[in-house]
Amino acid sequence: MSVIYPGVAVKPSVRFGRPCLAGTRISVHLVSDRWIAGQTFRELADDLGKSAGDIESAVRFVMLLSGRNRRGRELREAVVAAGGRL
Repeated sequence: MSVIYPGVAVKPSVRFGRPCLAGTRISVHLVSDRWIAGQTFRELADDLGKSAGDIESAVRFVMLLSGRNRRGRELREAVVAAGGRL
């Protein structure tokens, strides 16, 4: 398992290498989709058994990942270098 962002990890054998909350099989994209749909960090944390900080970190990661800037490119390269997929 490679931690590629605080609270976010990639492991090729878990969810086909898609970025997940560290130590879980919970996709960061699932977390961000639920946040966009209106759930709060606290609600998501309670539902998923993680801290609100972990949830916020996952949402920040997805927002950075989707950016068309240098940081987004670096994060996408880190996912691939860790054997993951986007």
